Amino acid sequence: MTFASPEEFLDRLNQWFNGLIALPLLLVAYGYLEIFSGGITAMVAVNIFLIAAIIIICLIFSILATRTYKNQIRAIDKTEPVPLRLTAYFFISKSFFLKIFVVSLISVVGLYVTGSVAFAGFYAFLLFLLSIYRPALLNVANKLALKGEERNNFLKKTSFIIN
Repeated sequence: MTFASPEEFLDRLNQWFNGLIALPLLLVAYGYLEIFSGGITAMVAVNIFLIAAIIIICLIFSILATRTYKNQIRAIDKTEPVPLRLTAYFFISKSFFLKIFVVSLISVVGLYVTGSVAFAGFYAFLLFLLSIYRPALLNVANKLALKGEERNNFLKKTSFIIN
């Protein structure tokens, strides 16, 4: 995959990031409000320990996904040309966003099936986690170890043609 400019790269990455947040956010917000207004009740009566176990498993998966993401980003060869590093960064980030999306969907299903707002709280944690890794040109430049003129041109967005 090639990008015509850093701005196009950031736009595509943000489309994935925001797109994978939108649906679970809408469903969790609606479910949370409906549970408190009495519009939705639990489909299945579940023990609080089962809810805690599901959330802990999802939390562990999220932490492992985050560690893997950070390690993969660090492993990108800093001597490769910028287009190759950006492509690698894009696919690694997209994979991370998809993993968190799956965990988000588990949280949504848990919220609707059990009626427990603990899943909404867990989803809020996932949003916080994603906010830390929100795509931004400065973060990408730092993680890809761009230096000097290469960094300045990258951060100027449209003035730098990557490919």
